[in-house]
Amino acid sequence: MRALATIAASTLLAGCFTLPAPIVLQAPGAQAPAHGSAVDAAFARPDGETMPSSRRHDAIDPILAQIAHAAAAVHQQRCRVAIENLANVDTCGWKRRMVRTSTQPIHGRDGNPHTLPVLLGTESVFTNGALHLTGRNLDLAIDGDGFFAINLRDGTIGYTRAGCLQIDADGKLRSGDGDIVLPEITIPCDTLEIAIDPEGRVALRTAGSPDTSTLVGQLRLTRFMNPSGLLIAGAVWRSTEASGAPITNTPGQNGLGWLKQGFLERSNVDANREAMELQFAERQFAALQDAMQRLGVVVP
Repeated sequence: MRALATIAASTLLAGCFTLPAPIVLQAPGAQAPAHGSAVDAAFARPDGETMPSSRRHDAIDPILAQIAHAAAAVHQQRCRVAIENLANVDTCGWKRRMVRTSTQPIHGRDGNPHTLPVLLGTESVFTNGALHLTGRNLDLAIDGDGFFAINLRDGTIGYTRAGCLQIDADGKLRSGDGDIVLPEITIPCDTLEIAIDPEGRVALRTAGSPDTSTLVGQLRLTRFMNPSGLLIAGAVWRSTEASGAPITNTPGQNGLGWLKQGFLERSNVDANREAMELQFAERQFAALQDAMQRLGVVVP
């Protein structure tokens, strides 16, 4: 049983923290070992027979079952996150999300040490996505670090990289999801043209003054000392103690990026890599289920 626990922990949990290993082709005629052979061998009796599966559950170290359930939780979360990333590969400003894991030592009932995987949560990867030219004057891409601050419907402040802005019936600038962009800027209803420079100054021409450019507002950006500490809230982020206090300034100042009007930032998701991650996590989870079911441990 000690050997089985070691194999289960080291082999099945390895997939929680590494990318898929290269596929090794076997020589012609070579017989690949069956998934269940090692499990069956672990329960072989002296007379050569194998312990019935109905009696295996009672013989299992509960720590091995705990490791199996923890590994299953990691694999399932990796699948969910990969599916979410793939679903948002064309969402502007989306940042790839990844599962954070760790390990902790644990001892079986026989006193032997094992490794227990721990699911810490999900965090965003804040590398910049490619900039896509749209030509729309309310599309803004952040070229560098920073977020747009928005007033969420619950009254709290959220942060987004998606710069597909719109104007509501009251002339206020809102995000693509309808949240008011901060600081608030009001656009007159007779506006003919809007110009936003790299430093966030918003100027416009109106029907009443078609030959005059009037400055009506200043967009600002926000950055954080530790953006990995931001709380993921759907398609936006919220600040936390771990992220540090928001640092707000005009674009191009204090480490913030510049604005590019007429562009949108694509997601930073690599669809091919994400599909490979999903396939690998699904295979690892299936192998885990198969091995544990042979031992009488039900993995959800």
